[in-house]
Amino acid sequence: MGISYNTAELPSDNLNSQEQSSSVTFKQNVQSKLDDTEYTIENADTDGKSVDPDLLYSRGGVSVRLIESDLSRQTLRFEMTNDSSDEVIISTDAVAVNGFVSSAYTLAIVAPNSTETRVLTGICDDLPEKKEIDSVSLRFFIDKDDGDAYLSERVSIVYADGAHSYTPPKNGKLVYEGDGLKIWSVGSEVAENYGEKRLWLKFVSENSGAERMISLTEIRAFDSAGALVSADCFNNVTLPSETSANAFFMLEGDILAVKKVTLKFRIEEIKAGTDFYGDSKLSDSIEIEI
Repeated sequence: MGISYNTAELPSDNLNSQEQSSSVTFKQNVQSKLDDTEYTIENADTDGKSVDPDLLYSRGGVSVRLIESDLSRQTLRFEMTNDSSDEVIISTDAVAVNGFVSSAYTLAIVAPNSTETRVLTGICDDLPEKKEIDSVSLRFFIDKDDGDAYLSERVSIVYADGAHSYTPPKNGKLVYEGDGLKIWSVGSEVAENYGEKRLWLKFVSENSGAERMISLTEIRAFDSAGALVSADCFNNVTLPSETSANAFFMLEGDILAVKKVTLKFRIEEIKAGTDFYGDSKLSDSIEIEI
């Protein structure tokens, strides 16, 4: 499909800078228990300085340790312990590999006073070319049965023999720029999923500022005569600071008739702790011809 763009002038107002954590960041070199690969864990979210070099998270009786790092299989294994009196759901959130957002994800439901192990697999599957792992950064989302939820600070596992960072090609049209965030539109395609045809709008995002979630909203679709076409869109992408991501926003409806879409991005700042979202703003309208 040929694609042309008309981009409105975008606002230059700044999002609030991310609040600085009062926690101390602990760094300690350790050895992988599987292949002797050296790595450094950088972690700011503990109740206090720990003697455990593999500790990734510790707060409120809930802790997560790295117990295995298998780079050849793109696998990390965690030990998740719940010493609190509530059932806890622990999941990984916004995993990034070599500065590129990954779809790798794991979740555990941990009963009171018990321990579960979980594996995070395929952490490099989203990288088009570079398979070597330089660093893995992630957060943990802790959800208690009593309704309380907590988003951890970011934890980084940095490997000594890495240096394989990846930046996606910017071969599209820059449709948004502001506050260290850039979004390129890089194409579209019609794909079939479960017998239904769907239109995928493809974007590349790059974020150098505060951690943000980007969602596509206020979608309007038009046919070749300019008439409105019924189409719904959903999806979002979380971009940690200093990361890039491929984003795919899916249109559903009478998509084969769509020749033009106008859209706006909702950009929300994400913070650790119990208040997950900070300031948000809506981009000016962006028009994309398909």
